[in-house]
This record gives sequence, structure tokens and C-alpha cells, in this order.
Amino acid sequence: MPDCRCRLIVIALMSSISASVAGDANTRQSLTTPRIAVVKPSDGSANAPANTPQLPSLLSGYAVRPTWNVAGVDYAVGYASGTILKAPSTISMAGVSVDSANHIINVSGSNVTLSGYDFSLNGGWQVSVNGGTNVAIENSKFVVGSNGNTPIYVSPNASNVTIQNNLIDGAGSSTQILIAADGAGTTTIQYNMIQNAWGQNLVMSSDVGGENWIVQYNVIKDAGLGYNAGAHGDWIQTYNLPGHNTNSFEVNYNTFIQDTPIAQGRTQGISAFSANSGSTAGGVQTESFNNNTFIANNGSYVNYGIILDTSRLIGTATIQNNYFDTTNIGSANGGGGSWEYVGNYNGSSGGPYHGTVTQSNNANMVTGTYFRQNGTSIRGVVASRSGDDGGFAIVIIVTLDFSAAVTVSGGTPTLTLSDGGVATYTGGSGTTALTFSYTVTSEQKSPLLPVTAVNPNGASVKNTRGQMADLALKGIPQFAPQSGAGAHRD
Repeated sequence: MPDCRCRLIVIALMSSISASVAGDANTRQSLTTPRIAVVKPSDGSANAPANTPQLPSLLSGYAVRPTWNVAGVDYAVGYASGTILKAPSTISMAGVSVDSANHIINVSGSNVTLSGYDFSLNGGWQVSVNGGTNVAIENSKFVVGSNGNTPIYVSPNASNVTIQNNLIDGAGSSTQILIAADGAGTTTIQYNMIQNAWGQNLVMSSDVGGENWIVQYNVIKDAGLGYNAGAHGDWIQTYNLPGHNTNSFEVNYNTFIQDTPIAQGRTQGISAFSANSGSTAGGVQTESFNNNTFIANNGSYVNYGIILDTSRLIGTATIQNNYFDTTNIGSANGGGGSWEYVGNYNGSSGGPYHGTVTQSNNANMVTGTYFRQNGTSIRGVVASRSGDDGGFAIVIIVTLDFSAAVTVSGGTPTLTLSDGGVATYTGGSGTTALTFSYTVTSEQKSPLLPVTAVNPNGASVKNTRGQMADLALKGIPQFAPQSGAGAHRD
């Protein structure tokens, strides 16, 4: 009869508590071996305006740079060269009225396109979209002047507005917001140069509900220039009125820059949380912050690159494939932040939701390495032996060292071992050890049994702030049992 003795291998995933803020500047992996394949959709270069890129040398000298064409660096934003800009006072079309006294263009009709105007004239004009649907503001120049007008305002009564191929310059004037987008339907903001905001470059507000916000292929530069006079700076700020939920918020393939010295301005970065406090404020169904470039240098100040408040996130979000120069982001210049913050940003004043955030391949351009992803990630694998080689079972304890505690819910995860075996989750959720078991027959030979994959199988493995744990093992050191221990019998 064959030897029926078997060995039971119990594999425990241990996690150590980290006191650091999730996603700090610690790195652990070279960019030469990305753990997750980078999928590159359109980077926007194919439809960029014909002009010379405004910032061609911006990425020179870094250890690594984005692998795609970058807005403002590899292709131009704003209006195309050769565009003839007309005076706003000459506008005459259905659904549009000209308020010459206050220098405001009022749009109330549908299917209106304002293209090729110099709204910087006469102390600066505002385009106010007060109604209608399918409105485009494009190929134009806005500079805030003595009139102090917000360059572009979109009312909740308007829907499906596109703002593209414009120069929008706050010129350091005391106008708080450069684009205030409160419209319904889909608001698309693309191929713009949006710069020099006294307060916020862009504010998106859900006043109706069901909105889709698309911010892509822009250069968004220098916010909070009025900080010393009490202004609040953000590259982007979102709002959700009570009971109003945004359907989607997409921020992809943009270039964010803060190079104004700290004495002249500060910004909080991207604030993807509702500035309306309290549990009644609305949330966002899905969010993406992917393939963006973030640079804070020249003695500038950015508190966080990205703030994503999970208490306002109803469904899922991704923060992936972004490249950062964190020279002056977070604690690097006296701030308390980091390249990102994911969690309940407002504490007891936060929202009622508990969305899930996935992060991967976010890179530090200065060091050429990846940031620690998801806030909770595997740092090492150590196996230790327990049991008697002469008995029916040998117990091997394998510890996966995480950067924070994890909780398992919604399914039964497994481990794949090097011999093809599968270890099944048996318990430990809510503690520092998740336990898996695997039975090895006497005929099997697997001296080290390293773990080759962690398989969620529908389970959520999250840290205490609701972030999905990074379960990738590539590049993680694994140490076998000592004292000659093996997991096979000859």
C-alpha cells in the first residue's frame, strides 16, 4: 500500500501595523519591473491642437518619465497657432446675448459653439452658460483682468458642455475660481492651459445629480496664488450638494504643475471630496485618476497630489500609472501630506459611503521607483517550520508582511504555491494573521513551497481605511524554513 501519511501545511499571512499615512513616499520596486501591465488608452496626442508644446523641457533630467505623450510637453494644449481671435463684443448668434456693461457673454440656447474669441479684452470677459444643452467653448483666450470676472461659469440649468482648446489665465488676480462647472449631464474639459489661479483652477459641483465629469489632456498649473491673502488653493475641487450624486469623475492624462514659490502661493492639489461637510452630502459612483503627471518644484507647496475621500465614494475608483515629482509635495516643504491620501478625509464630518480604491504603478520620477501602492502592501515573505519530520504532519508557517492590518470579506481567498497546490483561507479576518491551509501528500516534493500568487476569489482584502490591499508578490523576497526543514518526504 502506498504511504498514506500526509503533511498539513498551515500558511499564515501576517500583517504588521504601520503608523505612516497610506501611500507615503516610501518606495520598494524599480520601474524596470512593473507588477501590473500598463494599459495605455489614447494619450490625447492624436487630436491635440497644432502648436508648439508650451513646456517641452519640463520632464528633462528625471530618472524616469511617463511612457506616453504628455500634455504640454510632447503636444500642445490651448488654441492652435494661426487662430484669429475675435472681439467678444462682435458675437451675434441665436441663444447668446452680450452684456457689454458687465463684460459677460450669456448663453441660454442649445447647440451653441463659441470659438475663436479673445475674452481677455476690455479687462476680461466671462462666458456664463445659463441654460441649453450641447454648448462648446473652444479655441479662445481668457485672461482675468480688472473686471475680476470668473472666466467660465456653467449653471446647473445647462447640460453637456465642452470646454476645450483654450488658454485660461487667472493672471494672479483676486478672482477665486477660473472654471466653475455646475452643469448637468456630461461636462468635458480638455486640451486647455488653465493657470495662475488666485484660488482654484477648476471647481466641479453636483447640483443636479447624475453628472459625468471628464477632465483630460490639460495643463493645470499654479493654484492658490492668493494664499497669503486668505485664498484656498486647489488644482481641482469637487462639491456634491445633499442628496446629489455624481455618476463619474475622470481625471486622466493631465499635467499638474506647481512651480510658484511657497511665499507666493499654496495648493491642496486635487481634492476629490465634497467640500460640503456632513453625512447628507452626495457622493461619486466611480472615479479615475490615471496617467497624470504631477510636478511640484521651485520651492513650491502642494499638500497632497491627490485626495480621494472614500466616505464620498459610492462604488470604485482607480489611481494608476501616475508619475510624480514630489520635491515639494507634502512634508517635503513643511506640509503634512503626501503624494496621495485615500480614506475618510473629514472624519466625523465625512460621508456615509465606503468605496473601494485600487492603485498601481504610481511612480516617483526623481528616484525611478514605484510608490508603495494602496497604502497596504506585501513587503516580504518568511516561512518558518513547526512540527516533527517523523510525524504525520509538518506545519510550515509562511508570513506575508504587510504595511497595515487587513480585513477579509465577501469570499474565500486562496494561495497558489510553487508546486501547483492551492491553500484555502480558514480564518483570521480582523486580526494580524490570515490563515490558509494546504495538505501535501507524501508523493509530492516541494522543498520550499513559495507562494506564487494570492487569489481573492471574489473576496475583498482591505485595510482599515477601505483601500484594497496590494496582493502582488513580484519582486518581494521570500525566505524558506531554516534548520534543513523541507515540505516533502522521500
